Amino acid sequence: RQNGMSIGYSTFSGFKVELKGHVLTVTLDNPPLNAMTAQAHADLARIWPIIGADDRVRVVVFTGAGERAFSAGGDLAGMLESWGDEARWQIGMAEGRAIIVGMLECPKPIITRINGHAIGLGASLALAGDITIAAEDAQIADPHVSIGLATGDGGALLWPNLIGLVDARRHLLSGDALSGKEAAEKGLVSQAVPRAELD
Repeated sequence: RQNGMSIGYSTFSGFKVELKGHVLTVTLDNPPLNAMTAQAHADLARIWPIIGADDRVRVVVFTGAGERAFSAGGDLAGMLESWGDEARWQIGMAEGRAIIVGMLECPKPIITRINGHAIGLGASLALAGDITIAAEDAQIADPHVSIGLATGDGGALLWPNLIGLVDARRHLLSGDALSGKEAAEKGLVSQAVPRAELD
């Protein structure tokens, strides 16, 4: 509750939101790879302050549906379609900043359950959690460079702070992926576990 009013999550249609007890689970659910939709991007930009103000929530679990991907990141077809739309890109960049800053500033601890591949924006969403637990065989990468873009969506902020500037440059300038196991060994994620032990 906030100021005597009940906080509801039914207005968020870009992903699934479920409150059980004091645990709020946010699940990216866009099969087959949970690529980001425009609706999910807009919704993620506004949900974190609402969660932060919800007295019922003590912890957030942020994950992807299925086992293949936490999130494959941006929808490449959608990105290409809006390539020349400068206004859309400006909105997207503002939303992207609101998503990452919102996660980092959220007063409720966020556990990212990295159930599968986390690529591009998906990697940034996975890495912005307070506790990040990955399936050992998940792939984590920020391959913006492979489509001619500078590292975006928070990657240039998160990777160097987690694994150091030299190692971050190696991965962000090449797009090379790390398995969940390798990411844990480097300190990119908190922990990697066999898929059966993820929960």
